[in-house]
Amino acid sequence: MRFSHIIWDWNGTIVDDAPLSLEILNRTLAKRGIAPLTLERYRDTFDFPVSEFYESLGFDFSKESVEAVGRDFVEAYNKAQRDCPMRRGVLDMLRRIADSSRTTQSVLSAYEKNSLVSAMNIRGLGEFFDLVSGLDNIYAGSKEALGRAHIAKIGVGPGEVLMVGDTTHDFKTAQAMGVSCALLCGGHHSRRRLESTGAAVFSDIGELWDFLSV
Repeated sequence: MRFSHIIWDWNGTIVDDAPLSLEILNRTLAKRGIAPLTLERYRDTFDFPVSEFYESLGFDFSKESVEAVGRDFVEAYNKAQRDCPMRRGVLDMLRRIADSSRTTQSVLSAYEKNSLVSAMNIRGLGEFFDLVSGLDNIYAGSKEALGRAHIAKIGVGPGEVLMVGDTTHDFKTAQAMGVSCALLCGGHHSRRRLESTGAAVFSDIGELWDFLSV
């Protein structure tokens, strides 16, 4: 394996939840008389922190609470997320990496920590990860500070670590940690946005495995 440790993002990287997130978002938009997004436009515009993304769509947080909007989204998401499939090939990938003699794995996510652990346990994935870091709130803000704390706990030099994600924010988080980054298409950001970072971009898990095992 090319790296001693791999940090996985969760939403859109391990779990294929972009369509579900868009479905819930469009219901929220409809309640406010705002036009729905296509998946293509969503991937071209979605960003962190999520509150600023909402504002760009037309939410007016002088008239309603960003906390209430966030709670409504997370409540709907948590009810439905257990039915979200994992990305094709990711379970086999996690197993193959776990079977290697020198590469460990962890998860770093903007998902609230308790919900993240629950989602992992539902899918029987906890055994693959030495460390799981999620936010202490439901509002999906930046995870750069969380990433710096995460890398300090791993015990592996940044030069031996790869962050795998599906958004430009994952790339920024990798930069904040001083680690390499690989980005998967088909998640929450478009290929065009991923390629704009200059990171290695892959269409699927199979391509990522080829990269890791060189």
